[in-house]
Amino acid sequence: MLSGRRVATVLLAALTVYCITYVPYPYRTGGFKSPTNANGSLSSGSPWLSSPTSPSPSDKGDHVEPVDFTHRQSWRFDVDPFKKFNPKGPKPENIIILTATDGNGNNAEIPDLLENVGHNRQEYCDYHGYICVFTNITKYDLEDKHPVWAKIPGIAQAFHEHPDSEWLWWLDMDAIIMTPSIDLSSHILSHTAIASSIKKNEPIKLGSEKAVSNVTTAANPLPADIDILVAQDQNGINAGSFMIRRSLFSRFLLDMWTEPLFMSLDAPGREQDALMNFFLEHPIVREHTGLVEMRMFNAYSVGPPGYGWRDGDLAVHFAGCWVDHHCMEAFQEHWKKRGEVRNLPHGEEKLRKANQYRGWSLPTYS
Repeated sequence: MLSGRRVATVLLAALTVYCITYVPYPYRTGGFKSPTNANGSLSSGSPWLSSPTSPSPSDKGDHVEPVDFTHRQSWRFDVDPFKKFNPKGPKPENIIILTATDGNGNNAEIPDLLENVGHNRQEYCDYHGYICVFTNITKYDLEDKHPVWAKIPGIAQAFHEHPDSEWLWWLDMDAIIMTPSIDLSSHILSHTAIASSIKKNEPIKLGSEKAVSNVTTAANPLPADIDILVAQDQNGINAGSFMIRRSLFSRFLLDMWTEPLFMSLDAPGREQDALMNFFLEHPIVREHTGLVEMRMFNAYSVGPPGYGWRDGDLAVHFAGCWVDHHCMEAFQEHWKKRGEVRNLPHGEEKLRKANQYRGWSLPTYS
């Protein structure tokens, strides 16, 4: 963990620079889903990754200026400071589901992982009308830092390329959407859902199952102020699956999250430890962050009540399966249990329309 004084010093200096540089920041209207993968979309044998077009039918196709996201200085996006969010949650076309990977990682032992996960998420997006984004993180210059840090520029680029988007779901590669009937707005992102799901006045865990801090979550948080929804497991915050809203606060947090000091320290939890320090040391971060149960959208393949996946949960995450080398078995077990979009009401029809819009069809997996 970083010391509170070092974090506070860095944040104060960065906040000064940020206010001078970015406030007010020009807002551009419109939205655009890039029709090509020339700007870094993954290219492989997967049809939704190699095809020149993979937009959702709900995507409007308005243009934004292309930006080279290679270097940290460009990892930013526009925000309308006067934006009013619907308490009922965002429209489907304003939700992004982001998958960003270099094709490597601890779960390489899972056969056809990219194929299966790509199929699983694209069908979910096709059914609900969400924007499904796949990004190759090798295009980001991390200066030899661990690839997990690439999620930050991946999020910033997705927000930039889809300026009408309001919320983004970051989901690690090693996860399956298990219950595709669940709608993100009503289940997670509406003010009612946020108010009922976030933990209130609860101690923050410190990286071990028994250690807790003297810092608690807010006693009476306002759903309208929540910009990040993230789950806390027995070891603290897990950033393998979380929701983030486009806002001035989230843009600032993403900018600070990749502060070179944090990245160079290479703490055991890397980007999760940095986020945890923000949460512990700065009340403003806690005011904008909602902690939820793991099973909300980040259930583990195995775990105690509240952590382990149960039938009806939205997604299952295979975090840590590589420790005991049981990733392949766990993935295959849950893959067979997943719900399929084609079995939902109007599922076949929605998939057919999405395939027609793209000009190609998703393969069928058993």
